[in-house]
Amino acid sequence: ALIIVTLNVLLVVGKIEEWIVAAGDYAYILWLTVVPVVGAAFILLLYLIIRPLVVARKSTASGSLHGSVAPMAFTNGPVYKRIAITLDFTDMDAKAINSGIAQGGKDAQYLLIHVVESAAAWILNSDVGDSESKQDLLDLQNYAAQMQAQGYQVEAKLGYGNPKRQIPKLVQEFDADLIVMGAHGHQWLKDLILGQTVDSVRHRLGIAMFVVRE
Repeated sequence: ALIIVTLNVLLVVGKIEEWIVAAGDYAYILWLTVVPVVGAAFILLLYLIIRPLVVARKSTASGSLHGSVAPMAFTNGPVYKRIAITLDFTDMDAKAINSGIAQGGKDAQYLLIHVVESAAAWILNSDVGDSESKQDLLDLQNYAAQMQAQGYQVEAKLGYGNPKRQIPKLVQEFDADLIVMGAHGHQWLKDLILGQTVDSVRHRLGIAMFVVRE
């Protein structure tokens, strides 16, 4: 392998020297383009040759390619006390709520969130007062009442405008330690939009996230 690599390097160097001589006054173009590219390729080649040797030496010293395996302390996992659940009044709501209560049980407190995304809500926020926001609040309170009837501690809040900003804001105000969000599948446009929302919310919050899929 070393002989083959050496011969190929000499072949490339010889070919570049021929090009430079043939280029004459325009040889500087090759020095500015071809030579740096070949130099970078040579450095990469050295890295590919040397790195496996270094990794092999480290793995031999530690006895494992990935290092030693630390002993694990098994627990029952985190106990969530304040759980926020985002809802959009689709068939995903039941899955999101059931997933949330499965994490906290009846000892936890729950916040049901829905964000009104109408054009008026983006501009007027909570002052919108239109029929859509009123109906959304009634639907959200309906969910809360059903959960309360089963013995769960629940409150409901609407957000207005951009869900990427409103959801983290409401979750932080509630001081949640877990957020449950639904993510739709099979419809590429919805999946793209909701996927972006989930990702944006995840980056804005420093708490655990439970994503429910269809």
